[in-house]
Amino acid sequence: MNAKEDNPAAGAGPIIDILKALGDETRFSILEILIRHNICAKSIACRLNLSESAVSQHLKVLRECGLVSGEKQGYWVHYTVNYSVISRLIHNLNLLVQTGCPDPGKDSGACPYVE
Repeated sequence: MNAKEDNPAAGAGPIIDILKALGDETRFSILEILIRHNICAKSIACRLNLSESAVSQHLKVLRECGLVSGEKQGYWVHYTVNYSVISRLIHNLNLLVQTGCPDPGKDSGACPYVE
């Protein structure tokens, strides 16, 4: 058996990174703000009552997993959501759900795939 067969999460690195990034309440709030507005870190900091350096650290995590990107506009960097990454995440989560137990609403007490 190879490593991917031993570990079902193998190859899911980017998805795991995105979910970890979204698992932080502040980063989730930043993403919610950026869905509504393409703004700079200072504006995000003001809206969330956080320091600019704290927001910058959170934006770094969101950029590293591909959820947001920044574009220099004059002196400021304005951040935007990468909707294609969110769409890919949703697609992969849907695939995960579809390949699970055939009737997830039915509570039989045991998964039919366990022998």
